[in-house]
Amino acid sequence: MTIDEVHEVLLGIAKEFHRICEENDIPYYMLGGTMLGAIRHKGFIPWDDDMDFGVPREYFSKLEKIFQEQSAPYYHLRTVNNSKTIINDPAKYEDKRTLIIEPEMANINEEIGINIDIFPLDKTNGNKSFFSKNNFVHIIGLINTYRYCNMKHLNWWRKCLALCFRIVFFPFDKLYLLEFAKKHLIPQHGNYISNLYGFWGVRETIPADVMGNPVKYQFEDTCLWGAEKYDIYLKSLYGDYLKIPSRENMHIHLTNAFKK
Repeated sequence: MTIDEVHEVLLGIAKEFHRICEENDIPYYMLGGTMLGAIRHKGFIPWDDDMDFGVPREYFSKLEKIFQEQSAPYYHLRTVNNSKTIINDPAKYEDKRTLIIEPEMANINEEIGINIDIFPLDKTNGNKSFFSKNNFVHIIGLINTYRYCNMKHLNWWRKCLALCFRIVFFPFDKLYLLEFAKKHLIPQHGNYISNLYGFWGVRETIPADVMGNPVKYQFEDTCLWGAEKYDIYLKSLYGDYLKIPSRENMHIHLTNAFKK
């Protein structure tokens, strides 16, 4: 599939996600490159091939139940509770009419379609230090990722890391570690909103008033909800976010996407 075809599929998934959230009073925010695309491009970053959204943690159980009941037949919400391909708390909302090949997950015998990522947003104290509980949650996410990924596609030191994690944490499955994080590491109170399982780790810890009440922004031919103070949010992640990056920094995720 071309990047334009991937964008068309992603936008369709996002519209269905938006519809169900609005009809059931589930708040959400565009995150990362999706929020950046809305501001800088009024839609997709031209070379970007994924979409990220955040939903407050307290709505995640509701989201899982409602999306299974109200989604169109060809859309499906994958969570850590119903899919082998999901190894951490973030969920994936997929279009089952498509297929992606992820070499790093090739050891898991389960198909998955083009999807958007839905991250739980936790209330925290804002501590970003390496030894903070917030960072330990992010480390648990990395541990699970390395334990279940296909080691064949890792360089030598990442293979060593993955092997160590598999040996040390052998007695504990992914759900045990995630539940431990929720019960003992994430306070669920404080003046910050954190996406602890995101790409940026504790860097995605943002003052709650910056996320604020979700505001609608144009995204291609529709509108999606994002951070109230988008300028502060985007500068905290990207610095000069209006500057177009060099070609070597234009990251592409979906290299193998197909229509069924």
